[in-house]
Amino acid sequence: MAFIGKRLLRGLAGLALAMAALPFSLRAQVDVVTTTPDLADLTRRIGGEHVRVHPLTTGNEDLHLVTVRPSFLVKVHRADVFVQQGLDAEHAWVPALLDKAKNRAVRFGGAGFCDASLGITPMQVPARVTREAGPDLHPRGNPHYNLDPRCMRIAARNVRDCLVRVDPQHRKAFEQGFERFLEDVDDHVARWRKLLEPCRGRGFIENHMSWVYFADAFDLRIVAALEARPGLPPSASYLAEVIEVAKREHVGLVVARPRFAELAERVARACGAEARVLQLGSTTSDKGWFEFMDATVATFARALTPEARRGGERGVEPGAKPGAEPDAGRRGT
Repeated sequence: MAFIGKRLLRGLAGLALAMAALPFSLRAQVDVVTTTPDLADLTRRIGGEHVRVHPLTTGNEDLHLVTVRPSFLVKVHRADVFVQQGLDAEHAWVPALLDKAKNRAVRFGGAGFCDASLGITPMQVPARVTREAGPDLHPRGNPHYNLDPRCMRIAARNVRDCLVRVDPQHRKAFEQGFERFLEDVDDHVARWRKLLEPCRGRGFIENHMSWVYFADAFDLRIVAALEARPGLPPSASYLAEVIEVAKREHVGLVVARPRFAELAERVARACGAEARVLQLGSTTSDKGWFEFMDATVATFARALTPEARRGGERGVEPGAKPGAEPDAGRRGT
């Protein structure tokens, strides 16, 4: 019996290797690994039934500080396609991961490697990179382009092109999935713009200058950041300046990642604004990128419309604790 068991195991292992060596035309699905849930959702929408997608992160982490787990190596080693956000968002962990996973197809330059940021014009590219500028400065520009629907159209094109490279047999299906995604983007953007139209030109505060793509896409203004320099805690005198600017600009919203929630609440309370804890993308517990953007746009619209600023329709006191509204503040807590 033990002999039969060993023969069976060897047979199964050989079958697995043989399946891995089959051309894509004879395989059921393309294995895709993405660094974020947003990119996973994007890939599923384009690839449909022809892809099997595995996001490495949940969306609750700081994408710059992800710890590589053994399961990451296994997934990347087996992957046909690897999709990253790019613009150095994952520079602290992806290069080493791709090197250790021993999968040439998905390394930089391989047919299965996809940098979703290719062709996107980055914002906030620093003129100089110095230690004094802060430890979290992005030398290649702000990488959070997933907050701008225009940029996600470009990211979708990059994903489509990569899928076609590795699985040309299903080119037509991938192109159709891409076109459907663009149509969905247009439909959603029309609704988002209508919701945010009363807020055009209005200002908000954030913790880390991460929302510049969102502000640019919907004609909003970032009037200040909770951090004087990226990655460094603010001084009391700097926060006092931020609060004065917020009062002068009639800021209605302070948005922050979960670890900055207390600081955001303190500033919001001082200037009569709302504080909201928001992630910078969807999470694996969400339905996807469109739903994440729906909730995000709704949060901004409620806080920044003139009626909301007067407190007449929102039903939430200025400076309310993050999470007071059931569908907005819970994200990422």
